[in-house]
Amino acid sequence: AYGSGLLAALPGGLAAPRCLGVETQPDGATRLWLEAVTDAHPGPWPRELYALVARQLGRFNGAYLAGVPLPDQPWLSRGWLRDFVEPSGPALADLEGLIGLGAPPLVRQLYPPSVVHEFRRLWTERERFLAALDQLPQTLCHHDAFRRNLLLRASEDGEDFVAIDWAYAGHGAVGEDLEQLVMGSLFFFETVGVTPDELDAVCFAGYLAGLREAGWAGDERLVRLGFTANLALRHTVGLLRLVWPVVSDAALRPVAEDLFGRPLEEVVAGWSDLWPFQFG
Repeated sequence: AYGSGLLAALPGGLAAPRCLGVETQPDGATRLWLEAVTDAHPGPWPRELYALVARQLGRFNGAYLAGVPLPDQPWLSRGWLRDFVEPSGPALADLEGLIGLGAPPLVRQLYPPSVVHEFRRLWTERERFLAALDQLPQTLCHHDAFRRNLLLRASEDGEDFVAIDWAYAGHGAVGEDLEQLVMGSLFFFETVGVTPDELDAVCFAGYLAGLREAGWAGDERLVRLGFTANLALRHTVGLLRLVWPVVSDAALRPVAEDLFGRPLEEVVAGWSDLWPFQFG
């Protein structure tokens, strides 16, 4: 993505770090030399910043819906969510087999029978959601634009949002980037003084305003469908194969606690509190 120059001049006001060089290493790895960006507002964000960045994401996604040619380089991701969700089938089967048979306490807390039932329903119906996303207006998506991958950069001209980690960049439905902004930020405990429903409301309003400012005049129900269909799968069955080992393998506890900055018990309690919002 950096080597192609695609990220050098993104539409809609969203920026990426300047790429100073791309070097292929003898072992096949690639080294990127990127501009160092200082975050002017480190740590979790209040709702006001989420409203601003949602608007920027709307302008970015909306530009490609309103006439900017959608990039078609072969390396861009396509069907990203489908590829993310499908590998979780074996993990769901393992989870269903373990429930009620002496599962570890954190597993029982995070995945009570009612949650496992919802997971099975979503897994069974996943193609309905994925097919709906395929039929929605398509744009260029970052696919991982949540708080930890978004920096607020201050300059003489004001402030702008810089998105890092473009590894998943590719085609996606309108509303998909918004889902990761909301749910990914909640999942990593990157919000201050805002409930999930409030974050949803303020970000959706900002994103829709950005789409309109970019010149897209489509039905906002399509945007809501893109957001909710993605949320229904990505942070439920989609993440299962990644979260399951964290709560079932004691050896991974230090890694998880370092990543989330709190005891694993607090992490699991916070995730459990998010189920009503996600299933709703």
